[in-house]
Amino acid sequence: MEGLSDVLEMLKVMQEGITQQLEGMKNAQEEVKMVMGKRLDDIKSAQENISRQSDNMKVEVNEVVDKLKSEMDTKLEAIQKNMEENVAETIVKDRIETIEDYSSNLAARLDSIHNEVRKKMTFESNRSKTRGLARANTEGFHEDDEVWLYNPARKKGRCPKLQKSWEGPYKIIKRLKDVVYMIQRGPRAKMKVVHLDRLAPYSRANEEE
Repeated sequence: MEGLSDVLEMLKVMQEGITQQLEGMKNAQEEVKMVMGKRLDDIKSAQENISRQSDNMKVEVNEVVDKLKSEMDTKLEAIQKNMEENVAETIVKDRIETIEDYSSNLAARLDSIHNEVRKKMTFESNRSKTRGLARANTEGFHEDDEVWLYNPARKKGRCPKLQKSWEGPYKIIKRLKDVVYMIQRGPRAKMKVVHLDRLAPYSRANEEE
């Protein structure tokens, strides 16, 4: 009887240990959900700010948020499944990616996306101001002036909303008419004839990093 009592006591201790592990994992999972929720709130807040600047940028952020949310849901389902299958094993934590590392990596990715969106917004805002200056330019440009060319071309394989619409610098070769110019990007490049509305004064301060 005494031997049986020891065995029962040992089983009770093991059961309590497993219960504590399960409780710890549930708490960690709740912390991950809280972190993810906060990050999603940050992204949604950024999305609201972007919507005031550009409807097109808002669509792009929505796509990024949806993609990240899908990835997070998939990862959580995988973690939960592994926890249920390995709950009786003491090495459960070694068989799955740690919650802390995953949360840290996710936070870094969200911060990177947020910074990239803000960078594109600032760049396009500066370009819009430059274009406004071009429209207000009553004297036009002179030969050898450096200018931006408005050319919203789209490249395959890249997100249209994040592609820049201005390119340059180009050099004014000749003024053909009051609002028509011949420009060239380099000594060997093909010359182009464009309208004044598509040109803006070139400034290295406005050049994208």
